[in-house]
Amino acid sequence: MRSSKGITLIELLIAGAILLVLIGSLGSLLVSSSRAYEANRAVSSASGQLRSAVQAIQYDVALAGFCGVQAECEIVDALSVTFSEVDGRRVIDSIEVAYTENRYVAAEAVQRVRYQVDGASLVRSVGGATPVAIADGILGIDLLGYRSAADTSPQLRFQRPNVGELAGIDLRLRYQQGQGTRTEDFTIALQNRL
Repeated sequence: MRSSKGITLIELLIAGAILLVLIGSLGSLLVSSSRAYEANRAVSSASGQLRSAVQAIQYDVALAGFCGVQAECEIVDALSVTFSEVDGRRVIDSIEVAYTENRYVAAEAVQRVRYQVDGASLVRSVGGATPVAIADGILGIDLLGYRSAADTSPQLRFQRPNVGELAGIDLRLRYQQGQGTRTEDFTIALQNRL
C-alpha cells in the first residue's frame, strides 16, 4: 500500500469547480444587487422630480390672485389654464398665474408665472423670462376639473365656476418611470377665490 502525500489532480479539479461555482454565485449576486440599486435610484430620482414639480405648481397656483398687504389690487387673469382635448383628456398647454410678490423684492409687484411641459420637462418662467426646467421626465399635465366655493359638497366641475367662486383646481401629472408612464393626481386649494 502506498500512502500519498499531497493533492491529487482529481481533488484539485473538484476544488477548482467548487471555487468557480462560488465565484459565479457571488458574481450573479453582485450583478442583481447592482441592478436593484440602479432601479431604486431611478425610482427615487423620479419621485424627487415628481415631488418638486407638484410642490412648485401647488405653491404658485395657490397664490393666484394674492394682493399682498394692499386692501385691493387689480390682478387681471390671476389664473389662466389653456388646454386641448386629446383622446378624451384635457391636456394642459399652459398654466399662468399672477399674484403680488412682496417677500423677495423691495416693492410689491405683480408676478406672472407660467408652467408648461416642453419636451419631457416641466418648465417654469417668471415674468416672461427664459423658462427654467424644474422637473424632467414629465410627459404632460391634465386638467381633471375645477372646485367651486358654491358647492355644498366637494365635487369636480368641468366648466370653470363663475367669478368669485373658483376655490380649487384638480390636476393630473403624467410622468415617465422606468419603461412605463405613471400618474399623480392632486388638488390645489386656492387661497383667494377667483
